[in-house]
Amino acid sequence: MKCKNTIAMVLAGAMLLPSNAFAADLSQYRDFPNDWSAKSLEQAIDDGLLNGSNGMIDAKGLLTRAQMAAIVSRAFGAAKSASLKDYRDMLPDAWYYNDMGRAVQMKAFQGAGGLLHPDDPITREEAFVVLARAFALTDGRSASLSDFSDNGAVSSWASGSLSALVENGYVNGANGRLNPKNNITRAEFAKIITDMAASYADSSSIANQTVDGNLIVRADGASLSGVTVNGDLIIADGGDKVSLDGVKVTGRIVIRGASTEASLKNCSAGKGVLVSNPNGAAAISVSGGSVGTVTAKSDLVVSGSVDNIVIAEKAALTVQSGASVGSVTVSAAGASVSGAGTVSAVQANANNVTVSTKNTKVTAASGVSGVKAGDKTVDAGKTGTVGTAPSSGGSSSGGGSSSSRSDYSYVLMNIPYNEFYKAELSENAPAVDAVSSATKNKTRNASLAGGSYHVNRDGSDITGVTYPVRVKTSDLSSLKQVTDSDSVSITVINKKGENETTTYNGRDALFENASHSYYVLSSTPSYYKEATLTDGKWTFGKATGAVSEDTATISKFKAPGNHAKYEMTVENDKITKDKKVYAVVLTTTDGNTYGLHHVTEIWHVAKLGFKADPALVGKTISTVTYYTNDGIIKLNLAKNQYVPHIAEDAKAEVAEPSADAESTKLTLSGFPKDFEQKVKVPEGMTYSDGTITFNSALPGSYKVTVSDAKDKYADVTASFTVSTNMTVAQYDSESVSLKAADKANDAALANYLNNITSVKVGNKEYAATGKKAVTIINSNGYLDLTAEPFANMTQSSSYTITVKANYYKDQEFKVTFPEHIYAYAAVPYDEYWQREGVYLDEGSKWDVGSEELDGHKEYDKGAFDAVSRATTNHGLHRGSFQQSVVIHTKDNDKDYYPVAWTDGDNFVDADGKTYNKKEIGMTSYKITGIKYVPVKVSSSDFVDFCKQYTVTQNGETLQGGFSEFNLNAYTAVAAVDKDTNGLKEVTKDDSLFSFGPRKTGKGSGIKGEALKTADENIKPEAKTYSGNFGEMLRVDLDNTKNDTKYYGDLGGHMQTVVWKYYGNGDTVLQTYGTKFAADNWMHKFMGIQLGLTDSLRAKLPDGTDGTGKWTITVYALGYSDTTYTVNVTAENLPKKVEPMTEEQKEKLESLRDQAKVLLDAAKDSNNLTPAETTLKAHYDQIVALLADKDATKAAADELIDEVPGYITAVENERKSTTNKTANGEATVSFGYTAKVTVTFDSDGKVVSVVDNGTAPDSNSYFWNIALGHFDRFVGVTKDTVDSVDATSGATVSMNAVKEAVKNALSNN
Repeated sequence: MKCKNTIAMVLAGAMLLPSNAFAADLSQYRDFPNDWSAKSLEQAIDDGLLNGSNGMIDAKGLLTRAQMAAIVSRAFGAAKSASLKDYRDMLPDAWYYNDMGRAVQMKAFQGAGGLLHPDDPITREEAFVVLARAFALTDGRSASLSDFSDNGAVSSWASGSLSALVENGYVNGANGRLNPKNNITRAEFAKIITDMAASYADSSSIANQTVDGNLIVRADGASLSGVTVNGDLIIADGGDKVSLDGVKVTGRIVIRGASTEASLKNCSAGKGVLVSNPNGAAAISVSGGSVGTVTAKSDLVVSGSVDNIVIAEKAALTVQSGASVGSVTVSAAGASVSGAGTVSAVQANANNVTVSTKNTKVTAASGVSGVKAGDKTVDAGKTGTVGTAPSSGGSSSGGGSSSSRSDYSYVLMNIPYNEFYKAELSENAPAVDAVSSATKNKTRNASLAGGSYHVNRDGSDITGVTYPVRVKTSDLSSLKQVTDSDSVSITVINKKGENETTTYNGRDALFENASHSYYVLSSTPSYYKEATLTDGKWTFGKATGAVSEDTATISKFKAPGNHAKYEMTVENDKITKDKKVYAVVLTTTDGNTYGLHHVTEIWHVAKLGFKADPALVGKTISTVTYYTNDGIIKLNLAKNQYVPHIAEDAKAEVAEPSADAESTKLTLSGFPKDFEQKVKVPEGMTYSDGTITFNSALPGSYKVTVSDAKDKYADVTASFTVSTNMTVAQYDSESVSLKAADKANDAALANYLNNITSVKVGNKEYAATGKKAVTIINSNGYLDLTAEPFANMTQSSSYTITVKANYYKDQEFKVTFPEHIYAYAAVPYDEYWQREGVYLDEGSKWDVGSEELDGHKEYDKGAFDAVSRATTNHGLHRGSFQQSVVIHTKDNDKDYYPVAWTDGDNFVDADGKTYNKKEIGMTSYKITGIKYVPVKVSSSDFVDFCKQYTVTQNGETLQGGFSEFNLNAYTAVAAVDKDTNGLKEVTKDDSLFSFGPRKTGKGSGIKGEALKTADENIKPEAKTYSGNFGEMLRVDLDNTKNDTKYYGDLGGHMQTVVWKYYGNGDTVLQTYGTKFAADNWMHKFMGIQLGLTDSLRAKLPDGTDGTGKWTITVYALGYSDTTYTVNVTAENLPKKVEPMTEEQKEKLESLRDQAKVLLDAAKDSNNLTPAETTLKAHYDQIVALLADKDATKAAADELIDEVPGYITAVENERKSTTNKTANGEATVSFGYTAKVTVTFDSDGKVVSVVDNGTAPDSNSYFWNIALGHFDRFVGVTKDTVDSVDATSGATVSMNAVKEAVKNALSNN
């Protein structure tokens, strides 16, 4: 099951050991598991991390990268977004756009090659790396993975993170395996995230609690006192002004937020403090206690007293006036230490460290340079002292005073619901009374009922709202004042069934206090109500102050809901989990208003509910107004929401069908007379006169919906399942797979395979899904013969396999193995050719190379050794179609094995991940052999064979290539059998394997595909000898039919080529094998180019000159063998090589100079355009040829012919050089300035509009939407800008952009 968006917003308040306002109603999920994952899934649902869809929690479903980004960014309260304009796959109107921006800003997510792949399922190792980054874990030791049998499958970039998770006990593996390349399921993710984030602190005040596990503090102004954390305490990205007093942390205090300041008073941290704020500088104040070493990986401002600080990454340490630091150790180049405070000593172990704190002793380690103590340079191995710092201007700070008159005060006051809402609602709106039906745990838990207060200590009510008011000071005399010395302790029952006590201090003590109790504020709030006391009765005016207006959508509406009659989810960038919500008002199109209560109608901030009240039912909601700690936020709905009537007595009941029933009955009862029933059944079913006929519907869970054709009433639904006792699959020993049974089809088999829950082999049962899943039967029905149960498999082995699948009866299979197993294997060239009867120079070994350079300065004159070529496009891109390619990196710290390319720089590795060839530091590569050779292996030898060769089993994916012009990347499913064309039989001698001669067959070896034949219009042409390609002979295969070339598919599937030489007769005189890149190529638009190189693998027979008849046979994956015949003359064969002429040299020098001018003018020399990249490669060839004393006429001719076209291509990319640019600005009503750069042509028409440093801050979501519509301005002029349609998800921002564009054009 794949849901577009199954992520719910993280709880706005999930206090320590969080409990949901509404405990997870698991009965709504008909697929909720009863296994190892149940507890974690329930916790994740309670925490708001996971939601179901269509009555399914989809525990086995795969988590996408976007969903992961959303969860992580929201879990950490991240608010700041990185720009995503450089990522081609990020659309501003995508649901996950803002969350992805935050996750990138958090440095939890990184893209590659301009892609973030938001919709791709995230692999386990990708997810582990994201979590390790988010939790700021230090890379672990690689030895930590040694106990896992598949540790070698862990990518190098993930090894440190995965090791850290293993060392910290977050990842334990399954069956001794880590399965790093597997995608992670929702259930697996729920287990890990609930293990890593045991508790959240979103309350403003928490005291005297013990937390077992990591605690994440996300709330601004959070205050923790007397808390013990048996794990890490993380001040998350959204946590600012956090105060810790007497907090004991056994692990680390990790600071990802604290942009203003985090106060650590009398605290201890068993593993020190780590500062890593992705959004800029963090500020901490340390006094008392013992926090250990403070490690700074980002800029840090320090107040108070710290013994030791380590600057581990390039960062600026500022020591405030009055602060003191004992010692600072710097291990990152370019770091600095400054400020008016005191630092005793700095040990500089890196270059270019600057220290300006007065009187600090600065020691430069041996071998470093550029260390400065004030204005003095400290030489390596020496110590210097900072002199008196120069005086400089500064700013003063101090407490402010209220600007209000002394006879008025600003206070926080407990206001009963009816008094608060009276001024906010229309005259005839329903009264909002106290909540009396909530439970003790909900009303008395500030993380669930934050913004409210209650008067009854028994938890029987929620009384009203705690809100700022302006009031006459004299009117407060008869009311209860809450001061900083007050406290209230509240005990609730936690999820473990244990009593849990929280103490609320100072202003937070209003949470459980009398109505109209108050706390005096020290400054004027930005929003408040005016309070008036008349004849002993309080009234409160309409809330005034900070007001913002925006557009929102209702992403989910449900009637009836699970917790309230009506439920809806509001989506808007300003409604985030960290908001404290005091009240919410719904407004309908006819002006009716409705106020909501906490807990029963407001939960998770964005999730709202309400009862069936006449003020709303049958009406249309147009506006949702939030009263929050950021002021009043009025949200106009982009699409108004109709509130349907609920047919209370209506029922739709589906009779549970028996297995293999062809239909079932639908009974409809209790529907109102004006409910015009419209029955919708799932695809593959039909409905008529009370009967649902299943037709082609396969076993599974289904839902029938009865809707009102007039849309007056809410839908009425019923769920049911379809099951079968039919035998769907049977075991086929020849293919070692499950095939469709006699009465079943392929669709039925696929459905069965997709619903497998476990496979029992002998007496041991293996889960098919979840964290402990073991693949016994792959998604295409083939047995995975490398799985644990088959480790000692032989032909005589016999197994009883029992398969359990949802909706199907348990099925037992007797599994035996055929004499041979069929699969694909990557085979080195030397092993492939040994039994093919091809030429090998006498006395040479098959894998021998040659130290002799060919005409291109390449070592291609050996036998069948690996090929190393300098031409990246041919070797890497085109080689990856059918060849095994290995990329070597700097210092040989990791090798990569590309199987396909997404573009010119990014490849899909054998590990399933995508990498950028520039970013990994590629230094060289080799082509080692043929990637997909169909093989026949003895059953008894197959397991050992898989240990020595890269094997693709039947049912697994074949992948390769790079789509460019006539060549296209491909994916297919392996299905090798005894008839597969090109099959080689494998034999074993002791521990060594060898490959028999290739056999011709009629099968393609690809699932669902017949053996293809080459296009009949492909024709061979023996080329006139040039010495530039094919040291001995070259033949091209090309065709053009109806202006279209058809060689591309054959070229993309070409594995290798056999040449046979006949001379002047019909008898084969010699047969030659070839290697890719050394001999064979396929070009993106110039055909298939086949060559023979004078080498240890290709020499003419004695007494022959190479003229006469030749045949060339192309072996290609999924193709029948294709043979072409050519007649070779002396013109096609080597002759005396003519040296490059002076005339050619002059032409090449001219082309070199032209190319250099263009390349020097490239905007980014490290990121050339495709045309620039091609020109650069040929420029390098010209330079090399001009420096070569043996340069040939043929080589010069080819470059002289090709390079002018490449120069023209670059020039065409830059034809817009006559255009002009101008800057323009306009103010956006949200409080920021839209800044753009406009490019326009000589006619004043806009060519492009780009952002010019706009800083939208919290409005980045809408600015990014606007960015996506800049193309609307292309072609307009100053006089027609107003015609541009600004309607979008960011209309206000777009209107400002229109003004900015107009200003830019008007100024020029």
